[in-house]
Amino acid sequence: MNTSKKIIICLALVCVVCVVFLVSCRSVGGYVKTVRANWGIELPEYGAKEEFAYSTSSPHGDGVRYHIIDYPAGSESAKAQDSLFQLEKLFYNAPCPAESQIQSTELLLDSIDVEGSAVDWTRCRLIYLRQEDNSELYMYYQSDTGTVYILESFI
Repeated sequence: MNTSKKIIICLALVCVVCVVFLVSCRSVGGYVKTVRANWGIELPEYGAKEEFAYSTSSPHGDGVRYHIIDYPAGSESAKAQDSLFQLEKLFYNAPCPAESQIQSTELLLDSIDVEGSAVDWTRCRLIYLRQEDNSELYMYYQSDTGTVYILESFI
């Protein structure tokens, strides 16, 4: 293979890697923006890494969405620390979940065949919101790991 073909192949591979990276970064940022639009909650975008995503919906937009977003807990960078500070501020007065809220969460996760029992919900703080159309948001934050669990149910 001659040198020009090698260069073209290398450039194509670099482009593919860049596109995959941009799409993965955009998906978390896009979902953070969706949470802001649907619920008015400002989650930090910096350092957010989507570990899991599940979304079902009907043509009417109802259904269940479940996302797990990890933030860089333990990172020394100023931007990472700022993201964690924003999360701590957001969840500052958020209570621990009640047993009934944990049961509702696990029922919703069971309905989409996602295992929720691996999470110790009692170690989290919870923001729970309900809209007029009975759509619900369960947003759990586990501060020691920097993990946010977001469960939305649209009716």
